Formats: sequence, C-alpha cells, structure tokens
Amino acid sequence: MVIALNPVIAFVCSWLVFLVVEFKEKKKVVFKFTRSDVFGLILIFFTTFFLAFNTFNADYENYGRIYADYLNESTTGSNFVFGLICGLGNLLKLDYQTFRCFLICFAVFSVFHFSRRYSKNVAFMIFLYMISGFIMDGIQFRQFTAMGVYLLFLPYLLQDDSKKGKILYIIGTLIATGIHTLFVFFFIFLLVKVKKENRIKISVAVTLAVIVLFWILDKVGLLIKYLSYVMPEEKVDLYFLGTQYHSSPKLVIQFILLQQVLILVLLLVCYKIGKVRECDKAFIWSVIGIDILMLCMCPILFYTLQFRRIFRVVMIPSFIAIYKMSPDKKDARFIFIVIALIAFSLISLNLNLTGNSDLIGNLVLNNYFW
Repeated sequence: MVIALNPVIAFVCSWLVFLVVEFKEKKKVVFKFTRSDVFGLILIFFTTFFLAFNTFNADYENYGRIYADYLNESTTGSNFVFGLICGLGNLLKLDYQTFRCFLICFAVFSVFHFSRRYSKNVAFMIFLYMISGFIMDGIQFRQFTAMGVYLLFLPYLLQDDSKKGKILYIIGTLIATGIHTLFVFFFIFLLVKVKKENRIKISVAVTLAVIVLFWILDKVGLLIKYLSYVMPEEKVDLYFLGTQYHSSPKLVIQFILLQQVLILVLLLVCYKIGKVRECDKAFIWSVIGIDILMLCMCPILFYTLQFRRIFRVVMIPSFIAIYKMSPDKKDARFIFIVIALIAFSLISLNLNLTGNSDLIGNLVLNNYFW
C-alpha cells in the first residue's frame, strides 16, 4: 500500500532528513547539539511551520497556477530550473501545498546551515532572520528557494580562493538564476575574489562605475534594450515600462538609507570598534564588498522597489559578519552590536509591513491546520 504524500508527511520527512544531514556525527549513530543549536532549532521549527503550512498570501494562488501549468513556457519563462522542479513535483503527483512545503523547508534549513557554519550563535542569527526577512520569504517563495540554493554555494565565494571555488560559485549561481532570474545580478559578486586588501576598493570603484553607466544608458534610451538581455521580456515590461510597481522617490531613498546604507555603516563601525580576528578577516571583507556592490541595484529601485527583495539574500551573511566582530567579553561594545542588529532587523520588519499591515495576520491565521 502506497501512502500518498501530504504536507504533514512532507514536513516530517524534511525535518528527519535535515536532522540527520546536519547533526549526525560522522561514522557514529549519535547526534551532537549545542545549546545554541537547540534554541535555533526551536526557532526554525516555528519558521517552517508557519511558512510551509501557510495557505494564503499575496502570491500563493499565482505560484499555484505556475505549478499546475509548469509545461507552459510563458509561466516559467527563463526560470527553467524552477520549471524542472515543478515538473518533478507533478511527476511525483504532489499537490501544490505539499510541493511548497518541501521547498520552504529546504530553504529554511539552508539558512540554518549557513548560519551554523559561520556563527557560534546560530540561535541569534535565526532570531534576527525571523524578525527581518522570513515573513516575506513565505510569500516570494520561488526567490526563497533560489536563496536556499545560493546559500549552499556562497561559501565558495566567501572563503575559497581556488579556481574550483569560483567555478562552484558560478554553477550555484546559475542554478539559483534558473529558479529566479534576479540572481543573475549575483555574478557581480565575483569581483570580491581579488586580494583581501583590495576587495573594498574594487567594490567601491565598480559600484560607482555601474551607477554612472546605468544613468547614461537611461538617458540615451538604451537601458531597456540591455536589461532585456538578462531579464524576461514580461518582467521588463512589468517593472520598467509599466507604472504599476513604480515607487515614490521618497520611499526608495528611505529604503536605501535604512537598509543598504545602514548595514554598511554598521559593518564599518563595528570594524572600527569591534574585535576583528585574523581568521574572520577574509569573510568580513568579502561581506563588506558584497554589500557595497549591492548598491549597484540602487538605480533600479527608482523604477520599482520590488527589486529590494534580493537584499534579503545578503542580510544573513551581513548579520554574521557584524556579530563576528563582537568581543568575547560582554562589554559595552558587545551590547552595542547586539542592540544594533536587533534594531536593524526591526527597521526591516517595519519597512516590510509598510503598506502591507496584514502580512502577519495572513501568515498566522491562514494555516493548513485551521
């Protein structure tokens, strides 16, 4: 007798696989947990529960249609990898909610794995993520799936200086781009693979050059032409030619200052006042370079703030980099860093809720179990 998969079974199976892969000791039938791991697991249990079993949000029905009609090229477009994943789900006869549950769990577990790999306090990192970004990841879950893949390959960019590391990063980013087209912009992060001492200088120079080039192309009328080479035509029409998703300059500047600029300020301030260990410098400098390069996206935000979603992908590495600079002793510097991270996360939450005050209500009230 074959048991049909449903969201509950998918949830349990995902958790069992995750626990074995993440915590089982090599060659031993034992599991090793730290206190931070336990608290982190409790937090991501609630995260996966509310995201995976959510039955209504702004994009829920839209992605349901894409899943049901995955063979239609117009629905998957250049996101061919996502189309293949949808095809696999249909081949396995998974209903949409079950399919969604598997992908949500994978992405959340990827966030946990990345946080645990680079931070001694994974629970605090997950806590910050729950405040700042997860409420949107449940809605934009195709991007969240791409983010889950990307975080598995990002370590090859942050720490591996070998040619093999660069190739693996490119492969991972290609897969993520095949799930969500916006990840094509993440190839620019390869520019941080220069000497550690030059990463920030190169990032600043490239960012300024891209912003100037964007402005010139916009003025001479060639911007849309070149964007169509890296983005689906329907997305260019929707976000750049149409006005439906255009945001006021005031909101755009507010986001840039309170998110992209503020995280950079925190990184640089903590670099000056915190404790920067030699073993962490490569990671920290790479993250600072990435956050600087993220400013290349600023001109696009003036067309639509929909593109701010990709900033969430670099928030976890940024949180970790800042926390890495906290001193071992819980002195005034440590308290400042912790409070600053929480404050930044709350600002992010407030920006997400601006104009979408029902997000939390929809997430909590619309659930598979009630």
